[in-house]
Amino acid sequence: MPPELIGLLEEESFVVIPLYSPRRSLGVIIADHFVTEKPITETLIHELESFASQASLAIEHCHLYMAMETKIQQLEAVTRELEQNRDLLVEAERYSAVGHMAAQLAHKIRNPVTSIGGTARLLARKTDDPNRLKFLNMMTSEVVKIETTLEDLFNFVETVQPEKEPVALYDLLGKSLMLYYPAMQKQNIRYRLVLPEPAPTLQLDRKLMHQAFVHLIRNSIESMPDGGELVISAEHSQNAIMVVITDTGPGIADANLALATDPFFTTKTFGTGMGLTLVKRIITDHGGTLSIHRRESGGTRVIVQLPAPEQ
Repeated sequence: MPPELIGLLEEESFVVIPLYSPRRSLGVIIADHFVTEKPITETLIHELESFASQASLAIEHCHLYMAMETKIQQLEAVTRELEQNRDLLVEAERYSAVGHMAAQLAHKIRNPVTSIGGTARLLARKTDDPNRLKFLNMMTSEVVKIETTLEDLFNFVETVQPEKEPVALYDLLGKSLMLYYPAMQKQNIRYRLVLPEPAPTLQLDRKLMHQAFVHLIRNSIESMPDGGELVISAEHSQNAIMVVITDTGPGIADANLALATDPFFTTKTFGTGMGLTLVKRIITDHGGTLSIHRRESGGTRVIVQLPAPEQ
């Protein structure tokens, strides 16, 4: 018994019973007769030993239970990781299928479509017949849609690492929006840029992020063929810059929100899953996030969150 403990107890008579299991030492029980001042008999010692034995068993069971809980949590974490890896593998296989399909489309569709579009434009410039011009313009418009879908497909299967440089975010947003100024005028779409100062400069791949914003803006405009309002705003925080693109189109059904970035899912409400998957990949490669929400008042809100510039 350590002398300092004897001095702390200030008792001439006390008993020490160990708490232990086959696996480990658990502690000790120390008892004295300070309160009763009665002698510590062999009977009391045996009773205390019996109590210590039961207490040791209970403590050991508690240790085993806690260890089992830890193992279960670790097993659940490993299971979740395996499920995520399985999902990634399935996704990779699907992407591989898309890549193979894109290679076939490149040879079988793109060249004929380009020829059809070029011929239709040439005939449209040379005809004076209003009815014929109407159908030629319709043909040209549909060819543009096919070419856009093919471009999305080729960009989707092509893996490009961002080449980052300092980019003025507001300037990039403005240029992306103004590409669709004629379309917004034609469809009677009002637009607003709500961009608070100071204007941030971020480390971005200018071409890729331009492509991402153009796609999101195009989706919003296409969702409002009969007019509406498009708002592009930005919010600053200490760790992130948030770009919010809001439209007053029909929006996305709640059941479809989780599928919006699936490359094999599409609706006529808000773009194609393939294009949105490409946008999500670009933003993720920049350390950001993409989320799509249905507005209660109608329309869609897209939130792009990018890392704030280092101070």
